[in-house]
Amino acid sequence: MADILTIHSGNALKGQCHVPGDKSISHRAVMFAAIADGRSRVRGFLDGGDCRSTLNVMRGLGVEVEQRGATDVVIHGVGLDGFQEPADVLDCGNSGTTIRLLTGLLAGQNFVSVLNGTEQIRRRPMGRVADPLRRMGAQIYGRQGGKLAPLTIVPSKLRAMEYTLPVASAQVKSCILLAGMYAGGLTIVHEPGPARDHTERMLISMGAPIQVLGRTIHSERPETPLKPLDITVPGDISSAAFLLAAASITPDSHITIQDVGINPTRTGIVDALSEMGASIRYRNEGEAAGEPIANLVVETAQLRGATFGGERIVTMIDELPTLAVAATQAEGRTIVRDAQELRVKETDRIATTVSELRKMGARIQATEDGFIVDGPTPLYGATVDSHDDHRLAMALAVAGLIAKGGTTIHNAYVTADSFPGFEATLRALETVVQKQFMNQPSESPTQFALPTDITAATTLVGLIGWPIGHSVSPTMHNAAFAERGMNWRYVPLPVHPDRVEDAIRGVRALGLRGVNVTVPHKQAVMPLLDRWTPSAEAIGAVNTIIVGEDGLLTGHNTDAGGFIADLNAHAVEVMGKHVLIVGAGGSARAVVYGLAEAGCASVTILNRTVDRAKSLAKAMSSYFPEVGFDAAAFPDAVADLADGADLVVNCTSLGMSPRVEGLPWDEDVEFRPGQVIYDLVYNPAATRLLQLAAADGAQPIGGLGMLIHQGALAWSAWTGEGAPVDVMRRAVNVIFDR
Repeated sequence: MADILTIHSGNALKGQCHVPGDKSISHRAVMFAAIADGRSRVRGFLDGGDCRSTLNVMRGLGVEVEQRGATDVVIHGVGLDGFQEPADVLDCGNSGTTIRLLTGLLAGQNFVSVLNGTEQIRRRPMGRVADPLRRMGAQIYGRQGGKLAPLTIVPSKLRAMEYTLPVASAQVKSCILLAGMYAGGLTIVHEPGPARDHTERMLISMGAPIQVLGRTIHSERPETPLKPLDITVPGDISSAAFLLAAASITPDSHITIQDVGINPTRTGIVDALSEMGASIRYRNEGEAAGEPIANLVVETAQLRGATFGGERIVTMIDELPTLAVAATQAEGRTIVRDAQELRVKETDRIATTVSELRKMGARIQATEDGFIVDGPTPLYGATVDSHDDHRLAMALAVAGLIAKGGTTIHNAYVTADSFPGFEATLRALETVVQKQFMNQPSESPTQFALPTDITAATTLVGLIGWPIGHSVSPTMHNAAFAERGMNWRYVPLPVHPDRVEDAIRGVRALGLRGVNVTVPHKQAVMPLLDRWTPSAEAIGAVNTIIVGEDGLLTGHNTDAGGFIADLNAHAVEVMGKHVLIVGAGGSARAVVYGLAEAGCASVTILNRTVDRAKSLAKAMSSYFPEVGFDAAAFPDAVADLADGADLVVNCTSLGMSPRVEGLPWDEDVEFRPGQVIYDLVYNPAATRLLQLAAADGAQPIGGLGMLIHQGALAWSAWTGEGAPVDVMRRAVNVIFDR
């Protein structure tokens, strides 16, 4: 997510949308599938930073994890006792759920493990899980007497216990229940109030000996292996909460949020908003992954103040910052109490919510265990900060939708922790949102703030094309310059097709070191240059221009090299291989040239217009007579051609967003293990073609890596230095919320 998010008011929220998969369920599905016996599949997985931390930790414990797409995960379970001793510290990132549940899961293992995370995680209290586990015989060590991470867990024999939770907590309860599955005897947990019950629901569905007797839960070691999962994770009610509140307080709004989990231990925010007068209705109720789901229909309503406390708080603890925003528009006073848990979330959420909403004019005051809001109060656009808290960032965005003037939210990248695509969802509901990438999270080892000033000493490179507003190249290149501390700047230069010759004269006259060239100018610039590289001449297109010391302009094409570099990064060998190319356009020419230069044995070019395929094959055979070139038309022998290829490359736009179901052929074409299927389309990350390839056991590769590597080659050609490819990749991943 972008570092800066700017929200403009004035538009009603309209339409339908989905929210990402439930964060709590996604965490648990991966962990529990890891200790099951066999292959589990989790669709609708939340591809956010916190849940990716759980995936990475499972890999660190020797669990094989396949990602068939951003939200489609296959976990090969190793059984209760199949974890391997990790070779390194297990990095839980910024995820409290990961580190706390994992502590229970690892307390009974026969190896040493060390759990750590971000600075925020190292501030969050871990004694609440470590202390009861020690009563079970666990040996857990950490800072401040074992109360803070990093946590070191030493092998020990666990014994069952009976334990009453001091406060209702799904994380602590889950931690003890998991440890109970490794202990001798029956572990009994008493809850003082309702808490999320996803752990119990999921483990019971897998055959674990978990019994729920009111607010008492029993856990013991299973006598038979846990059954694998095959589930679709419902939409996260905590993510939906931001949209529910936004539509409730933004005039003339009416939206439907589809397939949202409505587990009764999680719907406190719906109940609270409804009590305040919100119009929220359930439609098409059903079930997914053993959890109740429904479409939520919400429209603008006049809210009134209310008081919330006691057992209800735990059912909406994560949504309270959003409730505070809604309360600013409610008639009368809203009081939230018994929410001291907010003090030890990603931040002190009471303090940060109050301080940031006050900047916007809210009449809100903090109490020891909550806050008081008086309304209705007009809000005003302001510059606010997320404090690296994803929930607060999105709550402030909701406030911005009704504020007078623009609201700028700094450190908004954290929304991707739980709601990847948050700003895109707001846009889809017809709101006005702008994002600007500035830098990495504060704990990243590499900072790459964009240069803010151009002086006479700044070296300029840029991009010419028409249009170019969609391009990620400025972000990617400027990130690399900033990381290296170079006074260089990459600038976008929109050039109308009628002005290409003028633009090239400008490159010569203005002292630029070089430019990238994108559509529709890649061929048009060639006769305007002084010389070309052999690859550019053979491909018939230039995507990079270098201004030499002699003032002469040289045209390069880095697409071919970028494609091969990405194959190398994925350990794909080209020498002597047989390749099927789908498409015969400009991208295909670059890919075919790169493959032939790398020594492939044969290339078959498949295109709907066979004459174009034959023309490309003939042209390339003149450069590489040792390579066998052939051409074919759709749909002739597609299945046989695909089956006989070691590498299949889609060089068409089929499958590109928004037409994500597009395929170059029917779905009945099968792939085989050992094949590599490369799709030049990079949005979405997991195209339909790549999903089918993964399902058949082939190796799927998306086209984003080619984009990054061709940019890195251009960067190196201008600067004479090796490009920081990892920095460029992270910059691009932030833009695409990956």
